[in-house]
Amino acid sequence: MGICPWCKRDQSEILGTKPDGVTLYKCQICGLIFQSGNKADKMHYTRDYYEKDFGNQEKQQIRYQLVQYITGGFKGISSVLDVGCGAGLFLEKVAKSCPKATGLDKSPWSVDICKAKGLEIYNEQLETFYPKEKYDLVTAWEVVEHIEDLRSFLNSVKKIMSDIGIFMLSTPNVSSYRAKKYGLEWKGFCWRHEHLCYFSAPVLECMLKEIFTENQVQFVEFDWRSEDTLVAIVKNNKETFSDKPQKALFVGRTNGLEVPGGDMVQLFNTKIAIEKRGFTVDVSLSALPALNFNYDVIHQFGLSHAEAVDQFFHLEDKCDHAVLSPIYWNPDETKRSTEEIAEIAKQSKNLSELKEILGLYGQGKVMIEGLRNYSYLYEKMREERHDLISKVKHFLPNSYAEMHELRRDFGLFRSAYTVVPNAVDVDLFLNADPSWFVREYGIKDFVLCAARLEPRKNQLMLLLAMQETALPCVIIGRSQVPEYAELCHRYAPSGTVFLDNIPQDLLASAYKAARVHALVSWSETTGLSSLEAALGGCSIVVSDRGPTWEYFGDMAYYCDPGNINSIRDAVLQAWENHFDERQASLRELIVKKYTWDKAAECTLQAYKKVTRSKTGSYVNDDRMYVIRAQERKTSLCLRLGDAKKIAIFGASLTGRECYESALEGGLEVKFFLDNSPARQGTSFLGLPVYSVDYIVRPGAEEVDAVILASAGYHEEMARQLIELGCRKPLVRP
Repeated sequence: MGICPWCKRDQSEILGTKPDGVTLYKCQICGLIFQSGNKADKMHYTRDYYEKDFGNQEKQQIRYQLVQYITGGFKGISSVLDVGCGAGLFLEKVAKSCPKATGLDKSPWSVDICKAKGLEIYNEQLETFYPKEKYDLVTAWEVVEHIEDLRSFLNSVKKIMSDIGIFMLSTPNVSSYRAKKYGLEWKGFCWRHEHLCYFSAPVLECMLKEIFTENQVQFVEFDWRSEDTLVAIVKNNKETFSDKPQKALFVGRTNGLEVPGGDMVQLFNTKIAIEKRGFTVDVSLSALPALNFNYDVIHQFGLSHAEAVDQFFHLEDKCDHAVLSPIYWNPDETKRSTEEIAEIAKQSKNLSELKEILGLYGQGKVMIEGLRNYSYLYEKMREERHDLISKVKHFLPNSYAEMHELRRDFGLFRSAYTVVPNAVDVDLFLNADPSWFVREYGIKDFVLCAARLEPRKNQLMLLLAMQETALPCVIIGRSQVPEYAELCHRYAPSGTVFLDNIPQDLLASAYKAARVHALVSWSETTGLSSLEAALGGCSIVVSDRGPTWEYFGDMAYYCDPGNINSIRDAVLQAWENHFDERQASLRELIVKKYTWDKAAECTLQAYKKVTRSKTGSYVNDDRMYVIRAQERKTSLCLRLGDAKKIAIFGASLTGRECYESALEGGLEVKFFLDNSPARQGTSFLGLPVYSVDYIVRPGAEEVDAVILASAGYHEEMARQLIELGCRKPLVRP
C-alpha cells in the first residue's frame, strides 16, 4: 500500500525496492519516504536487537556533546526525558549534568539494565506516559523512524515540554550526499529492516511546524563513520523577532562532535548568541552539506581542516553571502617543531638525557636530520585554500594578528574583514564552585592545562618543565595521538592527573580549583581555555606565538614553547604571583571585551556589511579595460593643525605613503604601531614598530597625533585605540 503515514493519502509514487525486498514509496504531497505496510514488526525487537547498541559508547558521547553545545552546557536544564533510552548510556551521562534524568523504553530488557544502574526508567510508550511535571529537554535518538503514528508521537512530546523546553530528535538523513549517491543501496535504507519512514530536513521541518506552531525549528547534520545523521531541534521560545527571521548556515569540521575543540565552542556559542538577536541558525558538520533552506548567510568556521575546501565549494552556489572565520595560524613551525621534539623524545634513553637534549634544542643547538619534508604538502594546501579564500566575501578573524597572517600566507591585500573576538560564558566560568572538582578528584591548587592532548598543544614540554618543581599538575583533554599521549604519560611528574573531556560545568569548577593555567601551544588563534581559566581565577601562562599579546597584554606570563626553562620560569612566576593585580585586571578585561554578546554584535555587523553589498555588479565580458592611475599623494598636514610629532598605526604600504607625506610636510614620525607580532619589535623605514598598546604605556614617546594608515579599516583601528584608553587625535589620511 502507498498510503502516506503523515498525510493519510494514497498519492505516492514507488521509489524502488531495497536490497531486502521492501518497497519504498515517496508521498507526492509532503515528500515523506516510507516503506510498504508501514507497520512495526515486533519480530525485529528481540533482546538481540537491543543488545547490539548497548556498547556503543562513542555514539552516545557524540549525542551528549551535541546536547551540551545546543544547551550551552545544560544551562537552565533541570529535567531530561530520553525516549527510547535503550541501555541508558546517554542517560548515564546526562544524569551527571542534570538533577532529574528519566528514560522511557518499551523493552523490558532495557528497563532491567537501566534500573540496575540506578537510573529512573519506565517501561512505557510515550503516548501513554503521564508525568507529574514537564521536562526542559526531551530527546529521541533514532526513534522517529520507528513510529507508526507520527502525529500522536509529536503531540505527546509537545504536551510534556516545559515553557523553556527543547526537543531534540535524530534520524538517518535521506538528503545526505551519500543517500543521493547510492540510492536504494544507501546504508540508511539497508541498515535497519524495522525503519518505517525516512526523513529529509524540509519534510521534517513541515511536520514539526505543523505540530509545534509557535516554536523555532533548527537542524544539525553530521557524518559519523558511514552514518549520515540529521538532528532536528525544537525550542519553546516565545520571543518573536520578526515575521521572517534571517537564517544562517554554520559549517564546521566533520569530527567536531567526536573531537571537541575551541572551534566548536566558538561555532555553537555564536549560534546561541545570534539566535537571541533574531537569527535562526542551522549547523552542518558534513563533508558535503545537504541542508539547503535559502540561507541569508553561510558562515564557515575553520580554514585548516581537511574537508574545508570541499564544504565551501559544495555550498558555493547555495548563497551569495559566504563569510569565513578562518581560525588560522601558519602551520609550518608547529609541524616542524612538534616532529623534532617527538623524534628527540623517542630516541632519548632516559629522562635525564631527554631534558639535556631539549635544553640544547631550546637554545637552537640541535639539528634533526632525515625528517620528512612537508613543504610540497603545505604548498598544495595553500593552493587549495587560496581558491576558497578568493571566493570569500568577508573574513571574521579572532584578531588583527590572525588577519595579518592570512594576508601574508595567501597574498591578500584589500580583503574585507571584521575582527570578532573569541569569547567565554561569563556566568559559567566566573561564578563556578571549586568544591565540585575538589570532591571528585581530591586536588586543589595545581597547574592545569585544558586542551586536546596533541603535539600542537605541547603538553609534553609543559610536563617536562614541571619535573622537579613539586607543583601538582592536571591535564584535561581527549587524546588524539596515542603515541604522543604515551610520551606525556611516560614523562609526566609523579602524581600528574590525566582526565578525558569533562562536562563544561565540571571544567569551570576545575578552573576555580586550579592556581595556574598553562597553554604553551605552538600555535593558537586565541587559546579559548586561557580566557576561560582567567575568568575562573587562574594566573595565565601562554606561548609567545600567535596573537596572545593582543588578547592578554601584560596580564599574562609568556614563554617560548620550544624552551623548557622558559616554560618553567613562566609557570613559577605565575604561581608565585597568583594574588597580584594582574589576575584581577585580566578578569575585568574579559568581562568587558570577551563575551559571546560582544562576539554576536561583531558577527552581525559583518553579516550586515556582506548582505548589503551589491551583488551581480561585476563586469562579465571579454573586453579589457585599461585605466591609467594618476599620481596620488597622501596629504596629512592640512588635517593635523599644530601637530608636529606623530605615530603611524600600520607598518604597511599605506603606512609608507603616510610616512613619505609626513616628511614632505615637515612632520616628525616617532614610531609605528602594528597588530602583527611578526612586526612588533622590528623596525620599519628605520623606525621602531611597537604593539598598539605601547601608545598608552607609561614612558612611551610623546606624540601629538596618531595616523590610521589603513586600506579601509579606520573605524576598527580607532575603536581599538579608544578601548585602550588613547586620547590623542586619531587622523585618517
